[in-house]
Order: sequence, then structure tokens, then C-alpha cells
Amino acid sequence: MTVREVDLADDAQLERLIAFETEHGSPRVRTAAERRETFPAEWRGVLLAAEDAAGELVGTGAAHLMPMMRAGTVMVNGFVRRGLGDDVLAALMDHIEAWQGDVPERELIAHVIDATAEERARWEAIGFERVGDRTRLVREVTDADRDLDVPVPDGVRIVALAERPDLEDATRTLWFAAHGDIPTAIPFDADTGATLRQDIGLEPDAPWPPVLRVAVHEDGDVVGVAYLHARDDGAYGHRFTGVAPAWRGRGLARALKADSIRLAAQLGATELVTSNDDTNPAMRAINDAFGYRHQYAIAMYRR
Repeated sequence: MTVREVDLADDAQLERLIAFETEHGSPRVRTAAERRETFPAEWRGVLLAAEDAAGELVGTGAAHLMPMMRAGTVMVNGFVRRGLGDDVLAALMDHIEAWQGDVPERELIAHVIDATAEERARWEAIGFERVGDRTRLVREVTDADRDLDVPVPDGVRIVALAERPDLEDATRTLWFAAHGDIPTAIPFDADTGATLRQDIGLEPDAPWPPVLRVAVHEDGDVVGVAYLHARDDGAYGHRFTGVAPAWRGRGLARALKADSIRLAAQLGATELVTSNDDTNPAMRAINDAFGYRHQYAIAMYRR
């Protein structure tokens, strides 16, 4: 068996890997374009193919160093031909550890979609521990969402950061602090040291996108932030919705979510997707209230 790195510009190879993953697991992506979208320029990453002596695929793997995660955290995934042993997945993870060797490694994190008993056993056999669960949620966007109206707490306005670029520093502070407060089994760093532009993958001279929204109190404080991520398939993802501690439980997160839904509808989105940790029932209640439904389960593993 050999493990080699795959060129992300090679559509044929990407489609070959996706077909394999669809046959032997539950991949997140279905097209070459979607695969490339999971490797944004600001994230260092690698895509792997494991092949037998005849050149047939026996496994695939992927890894990312994500700027919003803790330093040294490597997000990984792997698919193995059904019925094979644990050596294929082990070889893929060994290649990933060698690939990111100049990074001070802290942990490998895997998110496994709708994990079967065979897949769970395989990850655990090579030293991964299941540490939490997450649910992927989806919601269709309708024309009625263009006029979605949810009250905003008194004294607060929700605006695009592009309208108030003077609030960049305050928005960055809240962005990282609120990420650090997410009740998840695999926490984010409270502050990665990146700029806000770097963390959302925005070029230094690019204008702020209209989908980056801030909630501003009349005294000038930034008390909430929400950001949508556009996908190639016409959908948008809720990258983040965060609220300052003093403003939690007052309806601001719900207002920010409604603002994002309304904006997505106005931009022509066909659907919205988000991920919700099972340890975050407050956000799950908001998502349920807006009609988000289960798409798939995610088992979170750490080594």
C-alpha cells in the first residue's frame, strides 16, 4: 500500500476520491468544487489517497490546520474500504503527522459523519477517543424570509461591519472571546492571534462582506456578531453567531440569527446550514425555533 498527496486542481482525481468515500462512508462533499471549498487558501491542508499494489483506492484522508482552532490542532478525516483492517487508516494518520511535522502538534481531531459501528471501532483502534457529538442542521430559504422580522433588544442596532469599519477592533475582540465560550468538547482558542480578516479568510485590501454583521449598542459597544459563509452550491453556512456575556438570554442571538436568515434570502440563498454541538442546547433551541432540521450526526474524536 502507498499513500500519496492529491492535487486539488485535478477534478478527475477529486471525483474519484469522492466516489470512493460515498461508497464506503458518508462524506460532507459531493463534487470537486465542494471538495476544493473545504481547503480555503488561508488553511494549510493536504488531501491523501491510499492505494494498493494494483493502484486501486483502499482509503482517503484529509487534514487541515484551521486558524480558528487551538494552535497545534489538526482537523483530520479518513475513509477506508469496508471490510479492511485498521492499517489503512493508521497509515493515513501517520502521513498526516509527518506532513505537519513543523507544527507543534497538540492533537488530531476527526469529525465522522453518521459513524457506523465499523467506523467507530476503526478510529478507536488507532488511539482516537470519542469526546463529543454535533448535529448538522439544514433549513430551506424561502421568499418569505426576505421580510423575517424578529425584535432586537432596546438600544441595539444590527449593521454590516462595512457600514462601521471603526468597530473592527471591538468586533475582533468579541469574535474570539465568544468563540472561546462555545460549550463544545473541542474548544476554540479564546484568541489565536490572527486578525479578524485572517480568521474569515478575507484578503487584506478586500472590502468587508455584507454578511459580516455586528450588533451595536447605543453607547457604542459591540455586543453581538454574526457571519455567513457563501458556498458554491447556492447555500450559505452560519459560520458563527456570538453574543457578549452581559447580553446573553435577552433575545439578541435570536435577532442575529433572524438577521442572517433575512440577509441570506435577500442574497438569493437556496438553503442555510449550521452545526450545533449537543452540549449547546441554547443555540439548538434557537435553531429549532427557526425550523432547522437534522441533516446528519457528527461524532467528534480526538487523539
